[in-house]
Amino acid sequence: VGLRDAAMACRDVEVRMEAIEQLGGMWEEAEAVAGAAEAAPVEAIAVLHSRGLSDSSAGVRGAAIEWLGRSGNVGMLSDALDDPAVPNRMRTVALLASLQQPRRLLPALRDAEPRVRLAA
Repeated sequence: VGLRDAAMACRDVEVRMEAIEQLGGMWEEAEAVAGAAEAAPVEAIAVLHSRGLSDSSAGVRGAAIEWLGRSGNVGMLSDALDDPAVPNRMRTVALLASLQQPRRLLPALRDAEPRVRLAA
């Protein structure tokens, strides 16, 4: 996780996007292995949340949102409702709805962007 976390600081968007995909894959593999240590998936998701959602690239943030949705971590995923990119907020609304978390959608309902309100 440490190297991938460091890659998130790189200026190259493609490198950061690859790091997001690797972190997500690492979490997915650890979840699939019976008896896997809890630290690896938790650490990978924490980096996806902290670095991925704060990235300057909407694409990198979008990839992090997808992985957080796959993880089912509603608390971390709901932080993406504040994403500056409308498509990312819309995707977050859809993921939260698929996880059956209607109370987390209230911030989206207050969003000034009509497309996000419609998605909610």
